[in-house]
Formats: sequence, structure tokens, C-alpha cells
Amino acid sequence: MDGAPINRRDDILGIAARLFAEQGFDRTTMRQIASESGIQAASLYHHFATKDDMLHALIRDFVEDLPPVYRRLIAEHRDPRATVRAFVTFALRIALADRLLLSMIIRERKALAARPGFAYVDETLREVRGIWLGVLNDGIAAGVFRADLNPHVVIRMMLDLAGSAAEWFRPDSTRYSLDEVVSTELGFIFDGINARER
Repeated sequence: MDGAPINRRDDILGIAARLFAEQGFDRTTMRQIASESGIQAASLYHHFATKDDMLHALIRDFVEDLPPVYRRLIAEHRDPRATVRAFVTFALRIALADRLLLSMIIRERKALAARPGFAYVDETLREVRGIWLGVLNDGIAAGVFRADLNPHVVIRMMLDLAGSAAEWFRPDSTRYSLDEVVSTELGFIFDGINARER
């Protein structure tokens, strides 16, 4: 690897996140991470005792911070439509800001659910879906959203939009800005692709 050796914890985590996202957690070895980091494998263990410790360091705060943010957005936006807009905007922005992390969580979710010590990932994501569901159901009950909506399917579609954007969006590209992606997806969710009535 060119340049000075990387030995800072955050740099190592960044490399681990990229490898986990690209080739999967189970297929990535501590030796690979050390090699990509420009350090000896033994030196890696000064920072992390196990690969699981590394994964916890990457995802725990990200995952566990989600429910409080969504609850704050509910408090800030009393109207269900405004709340869903805020939810979608937040989901897209974190997906695009933390592409590697989100891609890794999406791909590894089933494996993590069965892995000792990682139950909090699935539990927290279920909690997030429950928060979304409550807002959509409130909107349906208030007549803000269509009564024939299946809120479970709607949630999956909206979260999938954010997740898929994380796969193709490149923040260093000048083709689309982050704001353009967010506004386009919000327009699609709320207005579809039909021409607006004049």
C-alpha cells in the first residue's frame, strides 16, 4: 500500500467497512484488513480483539441512534405527511452519507440476526419499522394518506429506495447532487410520475 502506514483506529474501521461491504463479513479476514491497512496482523489486535469487535464498533452506534432520531422527527413534525417527508429525507441522507455501512448492514442483516451478540441490529431495525408504521397508520386514520394503502409494503418500498440509492449513488460524482436525489425520490413517493394538473 502506498504512503505512510495506517494505524489509527478510525482508518482501520474504514477499511474494514469497505471490505465487509464488498466481499461480506465472513469472507473478510483480519489478515486482509491488516494488509489493506499497511500494518502487521498482530498490530491489528492492539486495536480490536476480534473481527466481531470491529463490526460492533462500526454498526452499533449507527443502528442504535436511529429510533431516537425518528422519534425526534415525529415531535418536530406533527402532521403525518410532513413527518413521512422528514423520515424519507433522513433515511436517504444517512443512506447516501454512510453508503458502505448501510450496504453492509443490509447484506449482512440475516447473518447478523443469527450471530451471538448482534441481536440488537434486527431488534432495532424492527423498532424503526414500527415507528414508520405508526406514522403511516396515523396518516391513514386522519385521511391524509389513502385508505387502501398497505403500510407494510409502503415502508418496505420507501426504505428500499434509500437502500438502493446507497448502492448506486457516488458522492464524488457531479452527475447528481445529494439534494437532487432526495427531492426526486420525495417527488416520486408523494406525486408519482404523472404530470401535475395545471
